[in-house]
Amino acid sequence: MKKLFLILPVALICFILMTGQNSTEDNPRWSIDPRSSVTYSNGDYTSLPTTDIGIKQFTFAPRTIITPIGVMVASPNVRVHPSAGTQQNEVDIVRHPTNPNIMFAAAQPINNANNFINVGVYVTTDGGLSWNGRDTMNAPNLNDQRGDPAPIIDKNGTFLYGHLTSSANFGGLTGMGANFSTDNGATWSSTFQVMANANVDKNMTGTDGSPSSPFYGNSYMAWTVFAGTAGNGRVSRTTNGGVSWDPVITLNSTPANHFAQGHDVAVAPNGNVFVCWTAGSSTSPFTEDFVGIAKSTDGGLTYTATENAYDVNGSRSASFNGWGIRTNGFPRIDIDKSGGARNGWIYIVDGQINLAPAGSDADVIMRRSSDNGATWSAGIRVNQDALNNGKVQFFPVINVDDAGGLNVVYYDNRDFPSVNDSCSVYMSRSIDGGNTWADVEVADHHFKPKNLPGINTMGDYIGVTSGNGKVWPVWMDDKAGPGVQFNIWTTNIQISTFPLSSFNLTSPAAGTTIATLPNSTTQYNFGWDTSASTASYKWIFGSPSASSRQITLPPSGNSLTVTGGQLDVILQGLGLNQGDSLVGSWDVWAFRNNQTNDSMKATNGPRTITLKRARPSLTAFNLISPPNNTSLLTLVTNTTPVNINWTKSGQAVNYRWLYASPNFSNQANVKLRIAANNSGFDSLLTLRNSQVDSALAGLGVNVGDSTVGQWRVYGYSGSDSLASAQTYNITMRRGIPPTITSSADSIVVSLPVGGSASRNLIIGNTGQFPLDWVITESSSSLDNLNVITTKIDEALILQQANLPKGADDIYHGPDVTDGMGGPDAFGYRWIDSDEPGGPVFNWYEISAIGTQITTWTSGTGDDGSVIVPLPFGFSFYGTSYNQLKICTNGWVGFDVASISNAYLNVAIPATSEPNNAIYPFWDDHDVRTSGQIFYHNDAANNRFVIEYKDVPHFTSGGPYTYQVMLYSDGRIIFQYLNMTDPLNSATIGLENSTGTVALQVAFNAAYMHNNLAIKLEKGLAWVDETPSFGTIAPSGTQNVSVNFNTTGLSIGSYQGFLNIGSNDPLTPVRNVRIKLNVGEVGIQNNLTGVPSDFMLDQNYPNPFNPSTKISYGIPKESFVSIKIYDILGKQIMSLVNENKRPGYYDVNFNGSNFASGMYFYKIEAGSFVQTRRMILVK
Repeated sequence: MKKLFLILPVALICFILMTGQNSTEDNPRWSIDPRSSVTYSNGDYTSLPTTDIGIKQFTFAPRTIITPIGVMVASPNVRVHPSAGTQQNEVDIVRHPTNPNIMFAAAQPINNANNFINVGVYVTTDGGLSWNGRDTMNAPNLNDQRGDPAPIIDKNGTFLYGHLTSSANFGGLTGMGANFSTDNGATWSSTFQVMANANVDKNMTGTDGSPSSPFYGNSYMAWTVFAGTAGNGRVSRTTNGGVSWDPVITLNSTPANHFAQGHDVAVAPNGNVFVCWTAGSSTSPFTEDFVGIAKSTDGGLTYTATENAYDVNGSRSASFNGWGIRTNGFPRIDIDKSGGARNGWIYIVDGQINLAPAGSDADVIMRRSSDNGATWSAGIRVNQDALNNGKVQFFPVINVDDAGGLNVVYYDNRDFPSVNDSCSVYMSRSIDGGNTWADVEVADHHFKPKNLPGINTMGDYIGVTSGNGKVWPVWMDDKAGPGVQFNIWTTNIQISTFPLSSFNLTSPAAGTTIATLPNSTTQYNFGWDTSASTASYKWIFGSPSASSRQITLPPSGNSLTVTGGQLDVILQGLGLNQGDSLVGSWDVWAFRNNQTNDSMKATNGPRTITLKRARPSLTAFNLISPPNNTSLLTLVTNTTPVNINWTKSGQAVNYRWLYASPNFSNQANVKLRIAANNSGFDSLLTLRNSQVDSALAGLGVNVGDSTVGQWRVYGYSGSDSLASAQTYNITMRRGIPPTITSSADSIVVSLPVGGSASRNLIIGNTGQFPLDWVITESSSSLDNLNVITTKIDEALILQQANLPKGADDIYHGPDVTDGMGGPDAFGYRWIDSDEPGGPVFNWYEISAIGTQITTWTSGTGDDGSVIVPLPFGFSFYGTSYNQLKICTNGWVGFDVASISNAYLNVAIPATSEPNNAIYPFWDDHDVRTSGQIFYHNDAANNRFVIEYKDVPHFTSGGPYTYQVMLYSDGRIIFQYLNMTDPLNSATIGLENSTGTVALQVAFNAAYMHNNLAIKLEKGLAWVDETPSFGTIAPSGTQNVSVNFNTTGLSIGSYQGFLNIGSNDPLTPVRNVRIKLNVGEVGIQNNLTGVPSDFMLDQNYPNPFNPSTKISYGIPKESFVSIKIYDILGKQIMSLVNENKRPGYYDVNFNGSNFASGMYFYKIEAGSFVQTRRMILVK
């Protein structure tokens, strides 16, 4: 878990005093303190290099550097994981043993605002072209990764990561730990506590990657412990890829008044393990006096230590070179595993001063052993600038590449005039075991070393790896633009330039003819020898000779594969007609990846070749489907495919499908000509059913009508053509789309208080295609609306759901532009207080009267939940519930059996848990140290209230104060009192038990503000339908029971609509008006109250025989006239013709004396006029 703490100044001062930290004095303890938490990712990776503001770069192109030991090429620098919110320091990098394109870089990220520390994971799988990663480890528990990163990749490609650990809730330092990853760093294991001791420091790791070693695959980690046996080194190993680590071994017994620190580990080709360290004085200024070395010959079971392998005078300082940073002389080790003349040689570099061969300024010194660590050479000065020139080199690291070359990377200020000025990054390279060196500046920008804010260091080490003829250093600097602190940088140095060698063309032979055809997939291969492993090539063709270069193609290696269709396009572009040929020659040029000796032509080229555009041959072919005498029914909205197939006539033949009506007796009868798939070259034509329908409409065929004719296919080759062997009959009919009908336009029911009744509603389909329908309810009509269903991309849901804790959102939902929405498929709608007619924000504070949740039955205050009883049955998506699950992460649910406490919100609906839930503000909350959650039964108002009070966001941001109100009638109210950024990373809405139906208000979108209320409710509480959705076959019907219930209703009149949404293209929503009159038993129209508007209800029943009831309402005293008209508009009866007081009224119409048919009834009351229709059926 990640949690931002308010670190009180007093507590911080006490911590510094108790642990011996001091912002200006040196200290033997080099871990950064205080370590109070992890840091978190800031933004997605973006490709570099970029022209970041403030970077002084030499060039944005690779730099070729000619040195006495060869030509090197330095690529532009890139930031591995650009981050403005964290400072990445103490960086390192390792490479995969079998896949050199995979590299794993590490850093110790520190949050700018509060110095929270974690370990960063940055990975490339394409050889450094792009990097991905984050400033935290994606492990199950993020409490315990606390900096000092030590990465390795073992023989199986398992990533292992050693680091310091902390206590729960990001407390103090607890020891040394490690995690492993088997998916290239995407996810990590739980932390294995290698050693529990709060006095550990400065760990490094190594692995046995030599297949010939008896201990192949073992990995090792070494570090210092400052307590107990003070100042001695410790080591542990894993033999199972980090699943577990062996008991800790004490490496040495440091001489009196010294401590061992700055351990590094390397493994020789024979499996011997070497650990080196520096022994510094235990009193200020903690001078580093000598280097100690321990060796294991039994795979890390035991070690033999040499306390003083050789003397040093380390360049340790508490305020180095006027920059105020601390530096060290920690040794870094690597071993030659090239299999060459120096295989097994051991090399150690460190920073020294005032001890020859180091001068009066800090230099990089190397020692080597050619006898398996028995003896060590004299020191060798690595950096080749002038001795005692007032310039300094520091934080060196060494790598031995696959060819046995030595590559030492370090910070260097040789190019700047004085102390306290800028600095760069250099690499010194030796190809003779360290006897001679060449220096190369690898940074393409400069920076000024400085301490991280509040900490007396910029980090203690950098890293380097190599492979595929390249060296990859990593370092940290702050030249990434204004406001950006230290980030991890890298580049690649091409150390092997691979000069070109002579090469020959191999195939095809001279005099070959290649015949091309349009769209041909036949492959033609041109091959030649390899000139250099890194060479690039160009294939050229010219006529009559290659020098004219009419065609130039870039191969991907030392071969070119091209299809006949691709060549045919090229030849057509050169003006060749089918049947024509182009006689010429082809050749290949090789190009070197540097600026000298940059190209070479094939020795035996060019070769003659003939390129010919062949003419496709036509052979008889047959129709396959649809079969003869097929009838095809089309629909304007039907997107299913219509596939027309035939056999092939020959290679590269172009086809067209033709339709004629009534037959092909003359050319005028041909109505449709459509090219086959793949620009006409396929023996298949695929059309959407709706496309055929549109084509028929274009021919003048009306809906419901047919066209009868024939179809065939023609094959074309140049100017020749051939008809299919068959001509098939076909009838194409424009189908009648799904057409919805209902047995009633309105339903009126009168019931006493507490009563219930059901009415049957028949939904019909008079179309020729299935009708999909769903009923929702509303207080207003949905006439002429188009029902739009938004499909959530399941892949994005899955990707979002699999993000680690604290990760930035990768997907944002649509902007919320309206203050209302819905309905979902069950009829739930929402409206907020910004919308006219929306709820009124009326905060109900329960913190003083409610029950605070302090114990979580599942999880903790971060990702926890508790189940509480409800005081009433609450109806949610058609089911009544009497228990509620309250989760810390801003959601409540009714699935009390689920163990999900999901913190990572997704767009809804989503089948992943949680489901059957209410989401007032689903996001990653953490109430372990601040924030409170309450619940309360407000019996007086028939509601149950849950309040989230001052709840913080998991990473940073908040607090949030909001509440959920569940009413006994099924209404839901969200209220937001005090909401602080981030406000665009939450899900708000409702979801059913299967995750298939949801009402989403917002998802990761800017919508929220203070003093906002949202009401969510099913359309109408007093009516429901069974079934409420389904599919009706053509010419079929569906009986729907419309159920009215007056429970909880007062005497009065309740009105609304059943909105029947369907795939009827002409009537996407059909409305049935409903009215419920609630009164005393057996009494009609004694309703209390007065309608707010004039109203005329649909008669009931309708259709009727022989009588029906007409209801109407008068809001003010008016003269009322209600008259009946026949279908011709002739008045046949007057039902009402008198003055009426305000109120509700019913009047009966008896049609016994009238014929069956449609009639109209019309009301006139003051200026109000309305007409409705009714059907008399006898």
